[in-house]
Amino acid sequence: MQRVPFFIWGALMWACGDASEIHYDACNRHAEERRYVQAIAECRRAVAADSSYAEAHLLLARLLLKHGQPELAAQHCQQVIALEPQRAEGYFALGRAFARQRRNDKAEAAYRQAIRLDSSRAATYHQLAVVLIDDDRYAAAGDALQKALSLQPESAVMQYSLGMIFERQGQYEAAIAHWQQAAQLDSSYVQAHYQLGQIFAKIGRSQEAEASLRAALRQQPAHAKARIALGQVLLQQGKLAAAEATWQQAIASDPFEPEAFHRLGALYLRQGKDAEGQQLLAAFARLQTASEEIGHYRYLLQLYPEDSHAHYNLGVLYADQGHPQAAIAEYRKALSINPADLSARNNLANILLKQGRLAEATEEYETILRYHPRYVRAYNNLGITYMRRGQLDAAAQALQKALKIDPNFADAHYNLGLIYLKQGQTARGEAAMAAYRHLQARP
Repeated sequence: MQRVPFFIWGALMWACGDASEIHYDACNRHAEERRYVQAIAECRRAVAADSSYAEAHLLLARLLLKHGQPELAAQHCQQVIALEPQRAEGYFALGRAFARQRRNDKAEAAYRQAIRLDSSRAATYHQLAVVLIDDDRYAAAGDALQKALSLQPESAVMQYSLGMIFERQGQYEAAIAHWQQAAQLDSSYVQAHYQLGQIFAKIGRSQEAEASLRAALRQQPAHAKARIALGQVLLQQGKLAAAEATWQQAIASDPFEPEAFHRLGALYLRQGKDAEGQQLLAAFARLQTASEEIGHYRYLLQLYPEDSHAHYNLGVLYADQGHPQAAIAEYRKALSINPADLSARNNLANILLKQGRLAEATEEYETILRYHPRYVRAYNNLGITYMRRGQLDAAAQALQKALKIDPNFADAHYNLGLIYLKQGQTARGEAAMAAYRHLQARP
């Protein structure tokens, strides 16, 4: 076998290294511009060009985690660790990936190894504490947070987390002290004000509860949970009209918080407004089935705002609850992160079609077909959209393309039959309808 001369081998290796750097730099540029799909693609090219490029693996892991793919992120973290076993960042990123999957034992192990390699990072202790809190291991979580605070004493977030630990252990005065410290360090910290309001209400300090909840709402007027809690405080103070108005505002600002429906419904029943009360309690019952999932994905988006999967899942849940505009907003957010997301774009187009927004629906179906040119349902739905716009020839072409890809797609036969009959092509229309009936009759 002919040997490759050393200088040629060296040139090839240099070219591979140069290519990986080019892709890595492109990845960074895309990431800075929040174009995460393109950034991930460039990072994949970087590690394909040089599989030993630890920095590219690490960046790819972080991007995948932001993008809602923690399992793949963990794989690239493990690549970083294999390449650079003394690198604390690799273990820290691996801990984040495992924590995202609720694999808390593995997350804890990764964070502790990161601390052994570099004990100077407050963020590692804080993330370790988050995992320990999730496992109800409050003493160990408190130790980790105290260490984090010794490294970063002005952190409002860590003071807040310590407050959560004490609150869960029933040590309310200690929790109050830490949340007040968090609010002092960062007066815009909505959750600190909200938790103070909750705990003051719990221990009967009504005026302080009201003040804290109003402080939260000054920072975030759409904070429905704070409005719900404020309404309850006002009710306990005997201010029924104010409580009613506050719960109505909570529902208007966020129609997916079931407790506002429950409390307002119960108030109406007490006031003898039976029809209104029963209607609100029925809405509460409907929301209860989805509220846990909605809360989960909202929490994920607080941590990872660029998680397109979380936006998509929220869109599905909102649509199921009969809120198409909220669903549209979430689908659009998902698509701003990942324009090639077939499910998000198809669901968005379907809602637009149902709403009669035909030009917008047409544009979305055509975009789907640019990314997925063999997606039969998009051709069928595009045909329906053209048909509703009176563009029968364009509709027929779209449906014919659907049937070219899948001759057994019954709905396309039916819609094509309708078009032919409208155009006066009776024989072709009847043939298409017969094909539809034949396919529908199949077991």
